[in-house]
Formats: sequence, structure tokens, C-alpha cells
Amino acid sequence: MSRNPTTAKSIFTRREMVFNTLDGLTTGLSSFLFWGEQDGISSDAKKLLTTDGYQGDNVRGFVDEVDRRVQAWSDENAGKHVSDNQFKIILSDIASDKVFYDDDGANSRLPASFISDDEREDAYVNIGGERVNLSENTIRDELIVEMQKQGIEITEQKIMQLYTEWKAGDFSLSVGNDL
Repeated sequence: MSRNPTTAKSIFTRREMVFNTLDGLTTGLSSFLFWGEQDGISSDAKKLLTTDGYQGDNVRGFVDEVDRRVQAWSDENAGKHVSDNQFKIILSDIASDKVFYDDDGANSRLPASFISDDEREDAYVNIGGERVNLSENTIRDELIVEMQKQGIEITEQKIMQLYTEWKAGDFSLSVGNDL
């Protein structure tokens, strides 16, 4: 190890950055045991990858979304590897892509990657003060493809906003689908 403090560096792998990000996320549910503080995912996010239950599902969903977006970025850029800075941007985008989840009357704000397909009926975003359920969107995949073509940032909020515009006839898709 170098004794020169200017050459000492802290090295984090990308997976460690993912787990550190997960550790900093909150479930959106207040904990009465901790005087209203937000419950964190866990300081053991790595262990949760192999754990059954909703926290394990949330961690796996988040990691899968990171992998999917990194691959999509590489595909869109002629197979180029994602730089560290671009990886941080992708990670930040995923962590900040939040939706509301209404399960048993308790609304919470969660990362969209935590929402599984069977939970989409209880997840929603607010667009112009109106609640729009994620399960309502029947052309999600087509919208994502069009958003990628047009260079539009892909978040659940933006997908549902464009879906609402598409339903109103204000956003056109190259793939013609009817509801």
C-alpha cells in the first residue's frame, strides 16, 4: 500500500455501487419502531439476492433492471462498453425512477424496479394530478421501443405520461395498436 495519500484510492466495483445504492434506498413505508424514519432495504443487500420474500424480490428486480439498462445502453451504442460515469448515471436513473404502490390502503413510494408484474395493478404514477395505474398500460413495450428511438429517458412516470398522450391521440407510435 502506498504511503502517499495522494495516490491512495478507494476502489468500488460496479456491483458494490449497486448494493450501496440499494442500502440507501427506502421502502417508502414509515416504521413506527424508529419514530417515523424510513426503513432501509437492508445493510445486507448482497444476502438478499438469494433470499425468498419481498425484500429479496426487490433486490433482484433492482439488479436485473441495472443489468437490462446497461445492456440496452451498450446495444444502442454499437456494443460499446458502459463507462463508469455512464454506469453511475444509469444507476441513479433507476434509483430515482419511483412509483406509488397502494397495497391494503398503505401508499408508499418505491423504485419502479421493485414492482413485479403481478403487483402492477396496485402501482401507479400521478400525471397532472390524476392517478394512472401501471397495469392500465397495454402498449408498454411498444412505448419503450419508441422512446429509445427518440432518445427519451425511460422512467415509469414518462412511460405512463406518453401512454396517456397516446390514448388521447397526442403521441404517435410507429407500431399501430388499438386498445
